[in-house]
Amino acid sequence: MSLIENIPAWLPGVVVSIGAIAVAIVLHRKQRSASKKSLAYEVTERSLVSIGAEAQGRVAITYEGQRVERVHLVEVRLSNDGKVPINAGDFEQPLTIGLGERAEVMTLESPESNQQGLKPAISAADSRLHLEPLLLNPGDSVLLKALVGGFRGPVSVEARIVGVSRLTDSREVLERRQRWLRRASTTGTTAALSLVASVGAGTAAFEALSYPERDATSVSLRSGDVLCGKVLGASDRQVTVQLKDTGRLQTVPLSEVSTIRDRDC
Repeated sequence: MSLIENIPAWLPGVVVSIGAIAVAIVLHRKQRSASKKSLAYEVTERSLVSIGAEAQGRVAITYEGQRVERVHLVEVRLSNDGKVPINAGDFEQPLTIGLGERAEVMTLESPESNQQGLKPAISAADSRLHLEPLLLNPGDSVLLKALVGGFRGPVSVEARIVGVSRLTDSREVLERRQRWLRRASTTGTTAALSLVASVGAGTAAFEALSYPERDATSVSLRSGDVLCGKVLGASDRQVTVQLKDTGRLQTVPLSEVSTIRDRDC
């Protein structure tokens, strides 16, 4: 009796049903991805002028006659990384960028964009930047720059946009991808080594399952020994053989089996 003849009659129908469900899930996810609305942001801040502890009280930094400290250049890039446009009407209110407590916007540069017709309007008030609602097509991005005094952070980006449950932090996404790639690399190397080590045993199991209860089957072990007899059962863990000369049953771990040959002894 062959392996195919041992397959239950109901199994093909179950496999087809599972396959159909899997295809439906994949298509549903693709449709959701195709209509996904998303806004990503990336924050960069760097110190431009600071006074060391040893110079405190002896050196002062002024801007337009006012004393300032902890001067930072804060840059925020906003990008439509989704699949559909974000319309100006999708914003419930202007997008807000918080610069932290006691921060003071010293200068606000003209926003930059990757599209010629994209002209963002930005203003500053109470340690915050406000970006007026605007149309962002997929792939559009704007770069906002501000010179900030008394900066201690952190920078926050807040917006209420129709169809966007939360804004995407580009740095967090990049870090997750890097962690995933590191894990995948480690797992892939381990899996490859395991595959090389177990390919012989896997082939042996397939052969054992393909030729159940045959006499004169030889089971070669990695130790060099050979068992001759009838293979009564095989799984992904072990092989059971009824020895031809004594009739005794012997079970060996699949990992110790190198080959199984039918009618070979």
